[in-house]
Amino acid sequence: MIDSLREVKCSIVDSRFGEIGIVWVGNRKRAKIIRICLPAAIKMIHVIKGAYPDAVSDSVSVIQRVCRKIEDYLNGSPIEFDLDILDESCLYAFQKEVLWAEQKIPYGRISTYGRLALKIGRPCAARAVGTALARNPFPIIIPCHRIIRADGTLGGYQGGIKLKRALLELEGVQFSRSGSVVLEEVW
Repeated sequence: MIDSLREVKCSIVDSRFGEIGIVWVGNRKRAKIIRICLPAAIKMIHVIKGAYPDAVSDSVSVIQRVCRKIEDYLNGSPIEFDLDILDESCLYAFQKEVLWAEQKIPYGRISTYGRLALKIGRPCAARAVGTALARNPFPIIIPCHRIIRADGTLGGYQGGIKLKRALLELEGVQFSRSGSVVLEEVW
């Protein structure tokens, strides 16, 4: 019999950017998000079912609150997310260190892979920081789109460069004519 706390469930948020999937485990008393899926070319339920074939659509109040916060964020409101809702068990130690430092970057600000490496006390780990962010299971809640390259270009993003730029523009980040971020407010 499946443990009801580990049964995989999902909720989908419709947004102007496309569907966002929230994959979670638990129940109404204790729910934990295990993955946020960014918009894709196919229906979100197919994305989720591809990774979690046994996932069932469901919702509880704590997940509904997260969905509303994501909707508010994607509509341009500065939102702070509660990290206690995230299931950290899928994170390795260095990734957790990177993600927890990265989530402190304020709304509308950016940093670079190298500066984030410095902030965590690992000045030579810019590439490792990039790898940890590329595997972020909680994009938007942990806003890895706020990290760019030192030269102002966007770098990668699991939701694609177009979405990364749109999220930064949503937060008021300015871009030059060449498409690089204007590096005025680097965290």
